[in-house]
Amino acid sequence: MCAHCKHWNDRPIPLLHREGHAAPTCQPWRTIGLNPDSSKGAQFMEMNDDLRDMALNRYGYGCWEAPYWFLGVEEGVDSKRESVDRRERIATWRELGSLELDDCREFHDCLYDRLNTENPLHGKGAKLQRTWKNLIRALMVFDGKLQDSEDYDCRLKYQKEKWGYRTSETCVIEFSGLATRNTKDRGPHTLYRAERIKFLREKICLHNPQFVAVYGTSDRKPWGKISEGASREIGARIIDMNGRTFAEFRLLGRTILVLAHHPLYTAPENWKKLGTTLRRLVDESPQA
Repeated sequence: MCAHCKHWNDRPIPLLHREGHAAPTCQPWRTIGLNPDSSKGAQFMEMNDDLRDMALNRYGYGCWEAPYWFLGVEEGVDSKRESVDRRERIATWRELGSLELDDCREFHDCLYDRLNTENPLHGKGAKLQRTWKNLIRALMVFDGKLQDSEDYDCRLKYQKEKWGYRTSETCVIEFSGLATRNTKDRGPHTLYRAERIKFLREKICLHNPQFVAVYGTSDRKPWGKISEGASREIGARIIDMNGRTFAEFRLLGRTILVLAHHPLYTAPENWKKLGTTLRRLVDESPQA
């Protein structure tokens, strides 16, 4: 076991940033004593300081001053090389300064350079990321660029040149600081969740973005905490073609909050409606 490893518990820890911190020398986490057939999914984790620090202090990409925020459950990893991907993500984060928010392109250029492969999000052969493509679609409709929202190349250009950039209009963040394959993965998804939600609430109240789009409705508890105290008077909803609520909206101070289904499992038409509704609500809000 690496000398930095120790057992995980629920107690918060202080910031672990250290000058000249070495790259991780062990697996980010190792699952022990796991019964995969357990209905409760009981897990016992050993975690090192790097992983704890990333779980507490890394939020995503962009800048807090951006007017448009997108808040997901967690970042994804490459399932074909997940252990290497996780390890190199931590090393990349350390190399770039262990920041709350990274520049999306800078982070992925550095990460995939470490993985000795082309950056699939910003390189010559880049493709639209599966989750981001509908978020970008909604943003383009919001900005009145309906034609561009339908054009794959226009959305890809935005992803490559603006999405989550440190100097851009977007803040692309997550409830979890740790990347996983999906919410059923064995990683500790909710580690430091209370602290992170409190921090995000403070950032929203401090910076007053025009909107915060929260996506992923399988667990509504984080949404309930983020939207606590928000007004329900705007009462806007988007109903999908099956008669189900796709998105709901609230007002927190001067910021429009929206909770929507995950982009992977919803039709593009819903995201165009979300962009249109957000435009109307922002124009009608006190900050307009």
